[in-house]
Amino acid sequence: MIEGFDTKEILHRLRYIGRQFGLTVTGLNWTTIRTIGHVYQTFDAVYRFRFNIVGTVSVGISTLTLTIDDIVFKNIASYNQAITLAATKGENGFTVPNTGDITGNTTSNQTQWMFSGDVELDGKPALLP
Repeated sequence: MIEGFDTKEILHRLRYIGRQFGLTVTGLNWTTIRTIGHVYQTFDAVYRFRFNIVGTVSVGISTLTLTIDDIVFKNIASYNQAITLAATKGENGFTVPNTGDITGNTTSNQTQWMFSGDVELDGKPALLP
């Protein structure tokens, strides 16, 4: 239990919107293996996006930018939001403010890329009814 809140109240403070979505993800030489996204809204009306994206590129590269259709990441004072990138060496991943782009960087060329995150959106995404 969190001080000042009971369990029932905490569960009601997150309001899930819609369902899980298959995402349309594009990038240079990109082939999607699996994508899933879930949009939800916090009790203070902030839209958030939880996602998992897995795919490959035809030629190994150390930097990859992908675009997720119908998603716009929040601009937080011109800072990127951190996301998780799974690769073999020196990885970092982030969202690009005011776009639906995510970028990953590694210290060596990779052909398989895996991104996940739970980040704030600029508003209600177009993929919601």
